[in-house]
Amino acid sequence: TAGGRVYHVILGKGYEGTNIITHDVGANNRADYIYSWATLHSAMHDFATPIQNGPKRMLEILPPKNF
Repeated sequence: TAGGRVYHVILGKGYEGTNIITHDVGANNRADYIYSWATLHSAMHDFATPIQNGPKRMLEILPPKNF
């Protein structure tokens, strides 16, 4: 709405219950910004034209088992 980017990437860095703690460079508070899983899931999609046609995608990176 402010003339910024249409898409941005959010890094989920933890969770509390059903809330996801993020580092969101597209939000005003940026560090430790909290979203509900339902909000993230409804907004999540890959780049496509039109925007509603993008499939939901997530990349999950876990530490090695011996970490």
